[in-house]
Amino acid sequence: MYRRSIEGWAKHWDFILIDAICLQISFIFGYYLRYRDFFTFSKRNAYRTSALVLLLLSIVVAITFNTMHNVIRRSLWTEIKSTVWQCGLVFAGIVIILYSAKDSNHVSRIVMYLGMILYGITSFITRLIYKRVLIASKKFGAKRVMLLVGDEKGIEIAKAAFGRHPEDAVEIKSVVRVDGTGDVELDRAAEYIRNEWIDEVYIAVVDGKDMPHELIEACNEMAVTVHRQIFTDNGNTHPLIEKIAKQPVITTSINIPKPEQLFVKRATDIVSGFFLSLLAIITIIIATPFIKILSPGPVLLSFERIGQNGRKFKMYMIRTMYMDAADREDDKKFIKGIGAFMRRWSLDELPKGFNVLLGQMSLIGTRAPSVEEWEGYQYRHRARLACKPGITGLWQVYGGGRAMSFEKATIIDTKYINDWSMGLDLKILFAPSSLRKQNILRETGESR
Repeated sequence: MYRRSIEGWAKHWDFILIDAICLQISFIFGYYLRYRDFFTFSKRNAYRTSALVLLLLSIVVAITFNTMHNVIRRSLWTEIKSTVWQCGLVFAGIVIILYSAKDSNHVSRIVMYLGMILYGITSFITRLIYKRVLIASKKFGAKRVMLLVGDEKGIEIAKAAFGRHPEDAVEIKSVVRVDGTGDVELDRAAEYIRNEWIDEVYIAVVDGKDMPHELIEACNEMAVTVHRQIFTDNGNTHPLIEKIAKQPVITTSINIPKPEQLFVKRATDIVSGFFLSLLAIITIIIATPFIKILSPGPVLLSFERIGQNGRKFKMYMIRTMYMDAADREDDKKFIKGIGAFMRRWSLDELPKGFNVLLGQMSLIGTRAPSVEEWEGYQYRHRARLACKPGITGLWQVYGGGRAMSFEKATIIDTKYINDWSMGLDLKILFAPSSLRKQNILRETGESR
């Protein structure tokens, strides 16, 4: 799935919040400069009310007049004008409200003037600092790992645009030239994507007749997000027109959820991951003495798994089997008295909560493949990597558990990604029986 950029005022909610905090601090400090006392501020009802009104005004003005538009990219002079505009509107609003409420005599004009002046200064300086922090963190931190495909002119334009706009956090891993040259040959590009960590593919072809249609079809089959600068058939994927580094592209992906949906999903993961991690710690503390006495060896096991878009990570579980389980009969593999119990109640999987907190997994998602499975992927199998693997998911609802066949898991995981919504996640958690009645194989036209 492709994470779409937030648009409108919500894209800069952090700047709006920081601006509101600056206003509160400035107003309180203005009170201190006037009366040389911080402590009486909270005791005076007129100032408490004014502080609350100013907080709401700063947010309403920023949203209504979109004063944070293009805040990261705008010039110094534009930033000055935007700051003055924001402060002026807030000041005008508070004056009108105080006058209408006949409460202006209870709030010192000097405090208000000092507060507004300090607000303008602190807001302007804070925005500049925060912008630098954001740009630096995106430039040297997590990036969108892309494969750049195009002709000579298109690649040159794309590279120049990415260089001018580091805030888009694009990292070009390799370049494919449609004329056959580049870091990777065109006829090997699909195999390269299948085996490497590639988040997205950027197509920059100026001459439409050189469009690498076969590569695009392979990306669609692998559920790899594709950005194109020209309009072509989007196949069965979801299209989206957007801009990357101010260059118009058509983005195709297996599913393009709304930013607020992904926000809710991640918030759910953080809460659930925290509680699962807490339960995991308690379980480990209780189980460790039993495991150590009955079967000396590590208590916490880690397995290398493949996550979203091919990222490798370590998945954690509590050991429930003897160290020599491979040489034992099936009914004697589990650690006596505790192993089978923990497996039956899935207590051994609680440490996956650590992976959820780290953002490597989700509470609900696809089944995490092993490295061996991943190395044997065909194009259609790669589609399973379009979202984070989950502790549970649609594959488990259909009775997959630990023994589901590879092909069936691929079909069900792809179906989950294509149909994903928060409603589907809730059904998987609370109403799995309603989903189990459906026949995924018949719906997808698959018989295997």
